[in-house]
Amino acid sequence: MSTNAYYVPQFISTSLSTVGGIDDSQTTGIKITSVSGVEIAKPGILCLSYANPIVTDNAEWITYTSIDGTNELQGVTRGAEGFSAKAHSNGVTAAFPISKSHINNLNTALIIGGVATNMSEGVLDEDTFATDSATKLATQQSIKAYVNSNASITSSATPSPTGGTFRNSLFITALAAAAEFAEPSGTPVNGNMLMIRVLDDGTARALTWNAIYDGMYDTLPSTTTASKTLYMIFMYSSEATKWEMLSYVEES
Repeated sequence: MSTNAYYVPQFISTSLSTVGGIDDSQTTGIKITSVSGVEIAKPGILCLSYANPIVTDNAEWITYTSIDGTNELQGVTRGAEGFSAKAHSNGVTAAFPISKSHINNLNTALIIGGVATNMSEGVLDEDTFATDSATKLATQQSIKAYVNSNASITSSATPSPTGGTFRNSLFITALAAAAEFAEPSGTPVNGNMLMIRVLDDGTARALTWNAIYDGMYDTLPSTTTASKTLYMIFMYSSEATKWEMLSYVEES
């Protein structure tokens, strides 16, 4: 059975309009008299030889992917809902009542991380959301990874922040060498933020910067002050292709 999520029209009944009726294997040329109230571009389920109550010896559920301009069902699968395919005479009642497949297939379609369906094709990885996807679902993990990236290191001569998420942070807790800040990793977009916090190991340390950093607010700090925490806030500008420093502050 297909895992399409089927459209459910308000209960509508019409009739089979295929001259001579259909046999138990026909999948093309199946037409109905009217499609009034039916979303013909959406997949659906139709019951042929419908009655209330259902007569299982006569009725058959079929699925289709759409209905064309001549009221012919497209992409037909016979014998849905556990019913066998049957022959049906021209003029028998064709109805669109809700069925178990409307509910069960919708449930299947919404299983996060399950088999790809026409509603959802898995989940977004913990990435930057750089690729558009109309069928993937965001999870708590993927949203967190997109919004926030924190890293903490003790010391490095070549500290490399991340810059591919909306908010990025690098904490250096005991800088023990002169540091040259590398270009942030990842693919930044306009407006991404980066905070760098530096505390040396009790000795003032020289700071130098990759050309991707721009002291827009003030001159980029060139040294720490022994045992004083230094904060720097940057925003990425796609126009300038720079991480522009908006502010920095040093512990008093």
